[in-house]
Amino acid sequence: MRHDHYVDIRGQCCAQPAIILAREIRGRKEGDVILAVSDNMSMLHDVPAFCKETKNILLSQEEKENLFYFWIQKK
Repeated sequence: MRHDHYVDIRGQCCAQPAIILAREIRGRKEGDVILAVSDNMSMLHDVPAFCKETKNILLSQEEKENLFYFWIQKK
């Protein structure tokens, strides 16, 4: 899937991924797509919750080779 920006949140836990995502998204324009990559299974719940809370759009997510990919569109 197409993306405009990439953010690596592998190795992060607790609140760090949300802080990193918020910082990344804040600096982007509406409609930009950010690809976030994590190795933490809890992100399967946390990223959708983050998107819902921040009103950004989770376009897609997938798991491949023990990594989790999230395409988030800035609203």
